[in-house]
Amino acid sequence: MKWETDAKMDKERVIDVPVNGDIYVFKCKNYGNFWLSGVLEDDKNVSIDDIMWEYAIGEWSSVEVKKNVMTVILSPNDNNHSRLLKVTSTVGDMFSYFTFRQAGKEN
Repeated sequence: MKWETDAKMDKERVIDVPVNGDIYVFKCKNYGNFWLSGVLEDDKNVSIDDIMWEYAIGEWSSVEVKKNVMTVILSPNDNNHSRLLKVTSTVGDMFSYFTFRQAGKEN
C-alpha cells in the first residue's frame, strides 16, 4: 500500500505525536478502499467495528477509514507516561503498519 500524508515519519512509519495530541490523515494512493486489521493502544486491543472494519475508538485515540482515506486522532496525554498506538490497515493480503509514539507531560 502506498500512502500520501503530511505526517512526519521515519521509514518504519513511526510518528512522534506531541503531548497535546494531533490529527493525522493518510490517503492510500494505489487502492480505492481498504479496512482496519488491528488497532492497539499500549498493546491493548481496541475494538474495531465488525461490519465494515472502518473505525476503532479507544480510550485516547480514534481511527476512521472512509474509502481510501484514514484519519487517526490522538487525544492530549495528561499523564507522565508515554504511550504507543499501533494501527494496521489491510486490503486483501497487503498490510500497512503505523506506530504513533506520544510522550507524556514529563518526558
